[in-house]
Amino acid sequence: MKNHKDILGKIPGGLVLDVAAGHGRSTLAVMQNLKEFKRVTAIDTIDFTDDSTQEVFKQEKVSFVQMDARYMEFADNTFNTVHIAHSLHHLAEVETALREMVRVLKPAGHLIVDEMYRDQQTEKQLNVVHLHDWWADIDTRLGIRHNHTFRRQEIIALIDQLDLRSTGFTDIIDSSYTESELIHIGENGIEQYYQRAQDLPDFEEFRIRGEQLRQRLHSVGAQLATTLLTVGIK
Repeated sequence: MKNHKDILGKIPGGLVLDVAAGHGRSTLAVMQNLKEFKRVTAIDTIDFTDDSTQEVFKQEKVSFVQMDARYMEFADNTFNTVHIAHSLHHLAEVETALREMVRVLKPAGHLIVDEMYRDQQTEKQLNVVHLHDWWADIDTRLGIRHNHTFRRQEIIALIDQLDLRSTGFTDIIDSSYTESELIHIGENGIEQYYQRAQDLPDFEEFRIRGEQLRQRLHSVGAQLATTLLTVGIK
């Protein structure tokens, strides 16, 4: 199975926009995987630059702008490459945000969308999906935008609505973490979300689900879920 570098390593990035950059992991990944790039602009509705563990925002060729993906302040045809990874499910009005990404993309530029999906996964991969959906339910209860994992065809349908002249879809399995590392990450995530949810009136229901997920992690194991890597050309 192909990896991100196999696909993105053929793309000269030019001026790159990384949407929903968060703490910078997606920004760093696109910089490492593209064939080359001139500059990366990262945007998010929340400014994580001060508490980010990633050094990427301090690099000379990287800048961060606090901005809503639905209402970008960039002119039409600004970027050669627009990238979003593992964040479609965090966006309000996904279709609107995707159309904005195409608007700011130059003709012949590349739209790159990388998103985990929920169907066609192994039992180990489903543990990651179930954990994500549990986290999403807690965040939603706290008033934070966090939707459940898309189905593969739902992602394709969103892309097919865009004004792109060609689109390629590739399934990717990221093997950068060992199973024991993923279980440890899952354990930490459960504990962190217990802290976030502790004042909710229905915390006990979330705690029961969390313990069921913890048991499943240790009995079944864990593997990162397959993602759908989309590369469209405007």
